[in-house]
Amino acid sequence: MGFRSLLCLKLKVFTIEFCQFLCYYAYMSQKDAQHFTEQGRVARRRARVRSALLAAARQILTTKGNREATISEIVQLADIATGTFYLHFRDKDELFIALIGEELEGAYTHLQTITADQPPGPAFSLAVRTVLTGAYQRLDLFMLGCAESSFAHALMHSIQAKLTELFVPMLREMTIDMQANDEDCELQAHLIVGMLVQAISWWFEHREPEPTVMAERLLCLLRQDILNAVNDDKVDNPATQ
Repeated sequence: MGFRSLLCLKLKVFTIEFCQFLCYYAYMSQKDAQHFTEQGRVARRRARVRSALLAAARQILTTKGNREATISEIVQLADIATGTFYLHFRDKDELFIALIGEELEGAYTHLQTITADQPPGPAFSLAVRTVLTGAYQRLDLFMLGCAESSFAHALMHSIQAKLTELFVPMLREMTIDMQANDEDCELQAHLIVGMLVQAISWWFEHREPEPTVMAERLLCLLRQDILNAVNDDKVDNPATQ
């Protein structure tokens, strides 16, 4: 066999092997694509089921309370099999914690988004108004969470920690000319968050004033408009009498 014939034979073998490789690669790519598509489909289905369970849980729990509500009622309202429930949550308490947690996380993310591009002063006022408006809209969940003694402390601690984390950088920027240190800003943030929590707690028994009015009253206090109206020089101090 001449050199040219041998070269042609090798080229044919190479071409056949290369075509086989391309076919195999195309097959595996299609298989991987189907696998990832199936994974995406499963993930979307799980997300829909979880969302349906959380929505049903909110309706049942806020109506009947955590102790009186049952998993059977929740899955029936969500139109989901009882066995499917346990693929997502260990028990009713875990569902309840997830419901509260996702609401708080969503509200906190929204707060971060709307205040991100604002100067510190307007961002602070906007955050106060948004916190009170959001809390008023979710008052049923707050009342439900605080009614459960096993969750109340953790719920309030989570709220205070998240809001303090949000307010500290704002206060640091707002008081930069006053040379306030980080400890001062953190203390101020804790005190402000305490006022917000008390404002929310007020609504547990009184549905007035509305969030916009409550926010303005709280901001008024923080601006010291009321405190400036008190003239200490004209007030008798019992300690000096």
